[in-house]
Amino acid sequence: MNASAVFGLVLGSKQSCKIAGVGNICQVIQETSFLHGTLIDVLEEVQSCRSRLLNLSFTHFDCINGCGLQLQLKFINDRTGLEARLVLDMSNLLRGVYPSDAFPLEVKILQDTKQPKSMLVVEEVDKEIRVLQTGYPRIKNLCDRVSRLIEKNR
Repeated sequence: MNASAVFGLVLGSKQSCKIAGVGNICQVIQETSFLHGTLIDVLEEVQSCRSRLLNLSFTHFDCINGCGLQLQLKFINDRTGLEARLVLDMSNLLRGVYPSDAFPLEVKILQDTKQPKSMLVVEEVDKEIRVLQTGYPRIKNLCDRVSRLIEKNR
């Protein structure tokens, strides 16, 4: 996981400016602290999923056009070759907001051509994601559900 790049993007989005007065210093410190705390929460959640879910093989944050942030997740069932790739919009992090309603921008299911299950799996993943409640820990819950679906499809 490329956490340093995410920190650079999120904290770097706060452009340096002249600070006049103690009140402004306090405000900038408070905003930066809030951004930092939210970012740490998300990174810990993703890292926790990586350590718990053996089929979550890839997590990566991408900067999109300098103003957006996406999280790529890849789950693989080693027995069947079934693979799920999800891309989540994490742009709320740039404003210090936890992505409590993050919904995949893209879901791809890949597998060996011998097994024609991939459309059913896409529908199952979509259905499971739609019933997720918003709020913290959205990323953990989403990863848990997709992980279970990938493992159950043999």
